[in-house]
Amino acid sequence: MKSRSLRIAIITFPFLVTGLLLFLLVMYGLTIIDFDFAFSNKNNPYGIQAIVAYSPEEFSYLKEKSIQQQQNDILWFRYYSQEPIYLLGYYICNGIFCLKKLDDGSYSPIALELVNQPKKWAGTTLGDLPWKIGDTVNIKVKVAPVIIQKDEGEEKIGLNYEKVIVIDLGESKIKEIK
Repeated sequence: MKSRSLRIAIITFPFLVTGLLLFLLVMYGLTIIDFDFAFSNKNNPYGIQAIVAYSPEEFSYLKEKSIQQQQNDILWFRYYSQEPIYLLGYYICNGIFCLKKLDDGSYSPIALELVNQPKKWAGTTLGDLPWKIGDTVNIKVKVAPVIIQKDEGEEKIGLNYEKVIVIDLGESKIKEIK
């Protein structure tokens, strides 16, 4: 009788452990894996640069517009590209707190003269975050190349959704730009 109970225990134990692990993975583990940005690569065919920055002048402007926030709460995500791209989203993480934004996106025209002027890059405010100037963040972007077509003298912008990629731009220190 003991050997039969032992065999049943040996057979059922792995299934119970596997079931418990799958339950824990589904309940907790999948929430820490971000599938929108999980499959990224370091290949950057569009020459994208991105930073998280604080700009005192922009902070003053926003403060005048009745946005009452602390200095470090007004952080900007700024990006630039050497090729026309459409930013579909970004994922910025400092290892503890992560910010993901997927939306309708924004178009980044080429302006090569702006490469060293991050304050003039395309961007958006990030909101109330626990990050400070000097913190290191990792930045990933989801982009689609832009197709510019001329139709009856008008330029029309289209996206090539077949070539959407997620690019890991690597680490960046949050800095102040003036």
